[in-house]
Amino acid sequence: MPTVFYTTGPLDNLAPAATKTAAVQLRMLNNDTTETAFVAVNVYDASAGLAAKKLLTSFPLFVPPISEGNFVTTLAAAIIVYEIELVLQTNGPFSEVQFFVIGKLADGNLNPSHRVLNSELTVRTVIT
Repeated sequence: MPTVFYTTGPLDNLAPAATKTAAVQLRMLNNDTTETAFVAVNVYDASAGLAAKKLLTSFPLFVPPISEGNFVTTLAAAIIVYEIELVLQTNGPFSEVQFFVIGKLADGNLNPSHRVLNSELTVRTVIT
């Protein structure tokens, strides 16, 4: 199945506790009218550098046509740099699947400094 690897790149999380991202939310919209989209959401601790990053969690998300999916995970306070990798598989056009990643503060409010729009994601690899 055609696959594309997206990344947010490293997101610094050095803020004081009140303004530090405590959770990450992903919203995925599948605009394709016929194909289900699958994404593996991989969250990495990149505090020791991207070459030594450690997988914190991996979550599979299947989103039917003309539907959306959501994923939320918490981050440990000790994580000072993190990265989100999205591995998308679909038989439809990749452009029909849109992502939105946002950090959330401990009180549940959004952290705008950790907002990554679909157009801001970096494509690492495409396998056709």
